[in-house]
Amino acid sequence: GVTKLIGYRYQDRHATIPAFEGGLEPNGHSIGSLLVFLARLGEYSQYRRFFYGLIVRFNMKQNGLRSQSDMRHSDQVARASLVEAANADTTATTETLLQSWDDHVRLFPCRETKGRIRFAGLRAAGGFVISAEAEDGLVKWAIIQSLVGSSLKLVLPAKQPVIVRDAVSHIEVPVQRFLTADGRSGLEVSCPRGALYELRSGESVAIDLEPAPSAERNEPRR
Repeated sequence: GVTKLIGYRYQDRHATIPAFEGGLEPNGHSIGSLLVFLARLGEYSQYRRFFYGLIVRFNMKQNGLRSQSDMRHSDQVARASLVEAANADTTATTETLLQSWDDHVRLFPCRETKGRIRFAGLRAAGGFVISAEAEDGLVKWAIIQSLVGSSLKLVLPAKQPVIVRDAVSHIEVPVQRFLTADGRSGLEVSCPRGALYELRSGESVAIDLEPAPSAERNEPRR
């Protein structure tokens, strides 16, 4: 089937795609771009479908790059390694964790609502370096470092109470609420240059930045 957004399969190699009016084709070159769009839309179920159904199943190579996976080319060309595709897929993954919009930053905007998700050291617009953890769809903690000094407008994945403190003095930092253009509720924090703040969902929440253990693989990836 073919839609205006994406051609899901081809009629045969090198043939023109019937009724294809432009957009994206699900090969190694473009699937990363599609995943970025889905992450920006917050469509996690579709993101997961394409990530595992296309990238992990067909595009991912043992060297960390992606294959072209375009059936209009020969088998040898279709198996070629692509650097730009790996970069696009990495960008798409980070977009599920942290997004910089025109006037605010979103934490875990496209995520699984069950389980634990962590990231460290991602940069956000406005000169911020952010690390955070979410569990079952809610933010547990976040560390915010301001490199240049500016106001951070932060949108969490769900409305929840949080505490923001200076990481050095442990003094609570004033927080203001705001609404984004699409009606999302967020919090605004004034961050002087060099400020290091900690956001927690509760007094007893511990910040854990220890690297997660690597998953063992006993068989080759298929």
